[in-house]
Amino acid sequence: MTRARIRRKVRSSRAQRPRGRALASVIVPCVNGLRWTRECLQALARHTRSPYEVIVVDNASTDGTGAWARREGARVIRNRRNEGFAKAINQGSAVARGRWLVWLNNDVVVTRGWIERLIACAERSPRIGAVGPCTDLTVGPQLVGAPQFKDAAQLSVFSEAWALQNAGQVRTVGWLTGFCFLVKREAFERVGLLDERFGLGTYEEFDYCLRLRQAGYELALARDVFVRHHGHKSFGGFEAMAAQARLNKDIFLEKWRRAGRDLLEEVKAGLGRVRNRRGISPARQPRGGGRSRA
Repeated sequence: MTRARIRRKVRSSRAQRPRGRALASVIVPCVNGLRWTRECLQALARHTRSPYEVIVVDNASTDGTGAWARREGARVIRNRRNEGFAKAINQGSAVARGRWLVWLNNDVVVTRGWIERLIACAERSPRIGAVGPCTDLTVGPQLVGAPQFKDAAQLSVFSEAWALQNAGQVRTVGWLTGFCFLVKREAFERVGLLDERFGLGTYEEFDYCLRLRQAGYELALARDVFVRHHGHKSFGGFEAMAAQARLNKDIFLEKWRRAGRDLLEEVKAGLGRVRNRRGISPARQPRGGGRSRA
């Protein structure tokens, strides 16, 4: 798809915003990583048929990421410094118009039908507050065995086969990681903003999952949605993310105490099932979501 076609599609989707109750607001925090942001937004334009808007929160990128996204038709919020994942999501949510809020890491590549199936899962019950897809790099119930994709064609074939094999399957889970996290507008308004004490990132999605559960909502895994997750790109690598996770674990446990320890026991059990497909052994996986951050 050419740049001009991508730009037209994004702008066309933005033009639909006042009419679409099912509008999805896709909030993409980023700090540098133009390559990943370009791949992410191009996949959005290629595979999203429902009305949507793109809100890129640029955390002081120096590689032209924000300017490129603006040229492609995305709404861009520019920060003078890296404000972190939670604040970026809160900033994007403040201007979002959608019925559905989607937190999307800039190193995620969505696939055909992704948003329609996530929304269908969310609409199954008013008790469902948030939904996540399956992927090839995370921890816990969303992780599935997948090949190392050489190109977009291989990803497309796998994701289509996965969708057919798991059509309509929904699983209630205790927690979701935030690489691709759809939350209902009403649930977000009831539970509130993400906790910005978690700084650059990690653990804020665990915190938010507990808050949703505390408010009476369920968390659902849409088994028929598969997206690719490159992982750790905004942090600049696994070690930097793991260091941030160690700091945020203390904040999380201080805030939640027993409930937080119980959730981390669930996470620990999930870590034990992680397969080493990217050169990261289960023992080296972080305790805060295993994903990239703005």
